[in-house]
Amino acid sequence: MDFTFCSHCGNTLEPSQDQEWDFECSKCNQRYYINPTPVVAALVFLDDKLVIVSSKNKDLWGLPGGYVSIGESLEEAIIREVLEETNLQIRIIDFLASYPMMKNERNLVFVVFIAEVDDGEPRAGDDVDELLVLTPKDAYEQLTGKFAKKALEYWMSLATDL
Repeated sequence: MDFTFCSHCGNTLEPSQDQEWDFECSKCNQRYYINPTPVVAALVFLDDKLVIVSSKNKDLWGLPGGYVSIGESLEEAIIREVLEETNLQIRIIDFLASYPMMKNERNLVFVVFIAEVDDGEPRAGDDVDELLVLTPKDAYEQLTGKFAKKALEYWMSLATDL
């Protein structure tokens, strides 16, 4: 993502000479970071099976989740996203992992939780093409999202270590 102009004074931004900042304005001295955008996902367990979804806007099988809205915690975001995508109300059990990632030249951080279903019947939401409830092993074989697969692989390694 390219930053060209200062949001305070409109002057052209320059790359910072100080490694603490990404860009600086030579006119008003405003400094800018390029921070990652948080994206949440969850391993959602319905009994001993895992809920996975395919997106309507791309041919990809992944975990339920999405972008965090302004004013929303990571936990609130994953609860909302899972409900929107799967019709399931969840309880977060634990944090699993986070992964830095790039998508369409955007710097993101993919934050993965472990959750259990509290209520609801699995049903594909508006932005979900299809929903499956599979054993973790079968879900791993079906997943095509790189970080979703990586997160499930990590969870399976922990589960076998217990």
